[in-house]
Amino acid sequence: MLRFLVHLAGWGLPALLSSLAAAQTFPEPQPPLGANWKMSLGQVRALPQVDRGPGGELLHSHTVRAKSQTELVARWQDHAVSFLFARDFGLYAVGIETIPWTVQHTATETDLELRDLSYSAPVRLAVAGKYGRPHGISALWSAQEVIPLEASRLRTTSYSQTSLINWDYGRSWLIWRGQTTRLALGEQSVWYVSQAGLAWQQRLERAEEVDSLIEQARDEAQDTARRQQLERARRQLPARARRLERFF
Repeated sequence: MLRFLVHLAGWGLPALLSSLAAAQTFPEPQPPLGANWKMSLGQVRALPQVDRGPGGELLHSHTVRAKSQTELVARWQDHAVSFLFARDFGLYAVGIETIPWTVQHTATETDLELRDLSYSAPVRLAVAGKYGRPHGISALWSAQEVIPLEASRLRTTSYSQTSLINWDYGRSWLIWRGQTTRLALGEQSVWYVSQAGLAWQQRLERAEEVDSLIEQARDEAQDTARRQQLERARRQLPARARRLERFF
C-alpha cells in the first residue's frame, strides 16, 4: 500500500531528500482528481476519477447542504473525499482522507500505529517529497493565519522525515501556499483549498454570523417585549378581578 500511494500521486520516496534541497523546483499545488476551482456540484459529480458503481452512480456518496456552503462526500480509490462548494462561487476545497474507508471500518485493523505507518505516513512523505518544506503551520486547514515553523510553539520545531512519520505537530496543519491554491496536511487528511474561494467562503460565514446576531437580537427584543407585556398583565390583574366581582 505504501508503494501504491506514493506511485499513485506521482511521487517517489527516493526523490524526497533531493527535492527538499531544491526548493525552487517545487511545483505549485493544484486541485486534485482533475477538478478545477469554481466547478459546480454537477460538474464535480461527473468527474471520471471518482469511484462509481456499475450504473455510473457515485459510490457511497451523500450531500450536506448548509446556508453558505454545500458538501459532497464521495470516494476515490476507496478514500473518502469531501468537495466543498461556496454559495455563488462553486468548488473551493477538496479534502482527502489518507486511510482507506474499508481499513477504517475493518475490525482487524486495531493497531492504530501500524495503520498510520501503513497508510497515512506514506502520504505525508509523498506530499513533502513533491512540495518540499511547508511555508508554515496553522490551527485549522481553513485558517487564514499561517505561522512560520520556526515561530510556532511545537513540541518539536524540527522538520524532517521523522517528524512527518511520527507526526510531531499535534492537531496542527502544515501549510504549503501557491499562487491560487494552498495545501494543508494533517495527521490523517490532505486539503487542497482555493485561496480566492476560501476568502469568499469566510466572507459568507462572517455575513451569516452577522445575520445570526441580528436575528438573535430581534428574538431577544421580542422576548423582552413579551415579558414586559406579561408583567403589565400581572400588575393589572387585581383591578380587573375587582371589577368582575359584581358579576360573580
